[in-house]
Formats: sequence, C-alpha cells, structure tokens
Amino acid sequence: MGLDETAESVYRLMLSNRGWGAREVSVHLRQPERAVHDALDRLSELRLLRRGGATGEAWQVVGPEIGLQLLLGRRESELRRKQMELVESQQAMQHLLHEYSALGPGGLHELEHLPTADAADERAAQLLRSSTKECLALLPRHSTVMGSGRQTERALSGCKERGVHLAVVCHGTDRNRLSLARRLGSRGVEVRAAASLPVGVLLFDRVTAMLPITSPGQETEGGAVCLSGASIIAALGALFDQIWEGASPADGSMRTAKEADLSEAEREVLRLMCAGCTDEVAARRLGVSLRTVRRMVSRLMARLDARSRFEAGVRAGQRGWLT
Repeated sequence: MGLDETAESVYRLMLSNRGWGAREVSVHLRQPERAVHDALDRLSELRLLRRGGATGEAWQVVGPEIGLQLLLGRRESELRRKQMELVESQQAMQHLLHEYSALGPGGLHELEHLPTADAADERAAQLLRSSTKECLALLPRHSTVMGSGRQTERALSGCKERGVHLAVVCHGTDRNRLSLARRLGSRGVEVRAAASLPVGVLLFDRVTAMLPITSPGQETEGGAVCLSGASIIAALGALFDQIWEGASPADGSMRTAKEADLSEAEREVLRLMCAGCTDEVAARRLGVSLRTVRRMVSRLMARLDARSRFEAGVRAGQRGWLT
C-alpha cells in the first residue's frame, strides 16, 4: 500500500501524539532522525500528513478515516490505469490474431484446430506433459474449455514432479473457477484471482498457446485453437504478466465479506486498527487479554496477506470486511 514498517510506526505514533515532530518521534521509536524524516516525507507524499501551524513547519496528521480513503482512491487509480493497459494489450493481441488469420494456413506456425472441449482437454494434457519450464493460464468466467478437463488436471501432478512452474489467474467471482482454483492450489499450482479477464489462454513454455474459439453470439466455446509464432506468443505472454501483476493471491481475494466468516470481535479489531488504536486499547475495548488481541491481529494479517497493520486495514476495506 506504499507504507513501509517505519512509516507506519511513525503514522500510528503521531495519531496518538499530535503535535510531535521528528525529534520526539525519533526518541520514542529509537530510530535515526534521518529515517524519521524520510518516513514523514513519505507520509506527506501519501497525504497522510501535511504541514501546518503558524510557521508551516509543524506536522498535522490526517485521521485514518480520511487517510484510508485517500490510499484506497490512489489504489483505485492505479487499478484503472492497469485496466487501460490491459485493454490496450488485448487490442494489440486481437490485431495480431487478425493478421495471422489473414495470412491463411500457409502463413501460420502449426495452427491446430481442436473442434470440441474433449479434444482441447486431450491436447492441453499432452502439452502439459511435454512442457519443461512453465505453464501459464488465464481462466475467464464461464469458460467450458480452458483448463477444466479431467485429463488436464491429471497432467498437472506430473508437471510438479518435473519442476515445471505452474501459474493460473482465474475469474474472482466465478464459483466454478474458484472451486477449480482451489483444487489446482492443492496440487502445487500458484493461483491468483482477478476481477475481470479479457481472454482465456493457456501458455506452454511460452512457445505454444491454446485459445478458446467462440462463435459470434455464443457465450460458450466451440473448441480451441493451438498456435505458435514469436510475435503472438510474446503478446500473450506480456498480457499474462500484466494481469498476474495486478491480480490478488487466491486465498485472500476468493472470499467475499460474507464468506470471510469473521467474528464480531475480529471485525472490531480491524476497525480499531484502522482508527490507529494500539493493541492495549483494543484489548480494553473488547474486554479481552492483550495476548488474545495480538493473536487475532496476527491471524487477520495472515489472511489479508498484509505486511503491516496499516496495509491490513486498507485490504480489509477493499474487501468489504469493515462493513
């Protein structure tokens, strides 16, 4: 979320000690003043602190209820930018596919038409078994061909034994895809989830690609096509890398707020964390021991895949866990 451990500690401390400057913070945290100044500058860049006072030299802290919204807005802007990049990549890929199609069979490298889902499943399993480096997949919503066949799933075990890297991005709200992703994860596949996927594709060693064939006006695929060629494979690989970078780890993003099954105490701990309260304050508010609160915080940070408490608060807000 843009905050390192020092910056988060400085922010939390200044929430409860408004009016403190770099010297007081440095003494309290036992950190060099230079490091504290760097943290203050970073917090100012993120608009969590601002200059104030008569001389304009004092720091004024922005409350977490506003600060979290600012960070969320920043994150949403980044996601919109990435979405635009994805659209541009998809358009470039479609342009390449159109050019390849215009060349006819003689201009394509090993274009192979697979007319049915069973044929695609069998061919995908063969390509998995022959892969030596990595297999990558984008599994869009309601896809009936890409990566869901029994032969494909069975071939995955052999990939893991051979040391082949397996990475999958699935659609984050498709229950069938999420179920498949959990099964893949249990077989050693690295799985992430994305809110939307522009195209389905399987990539084998970044040499061969398989894409679904969808007829105009139809939602389900009528089979798949396998192809190779440096330009089209490079475009598909770049598209996968871009989507992978913006996707979330499956364990965290696959669950809606309802499915997260948080206890009321855990929700309250998250709210207090976001308000900048210490563990001691949270323990008093909840009427539990300090050890219990710290255990809950540790579990919540692990579930949210957060490196800091502030990041945990932002991620919880993004997933609707605070409402």
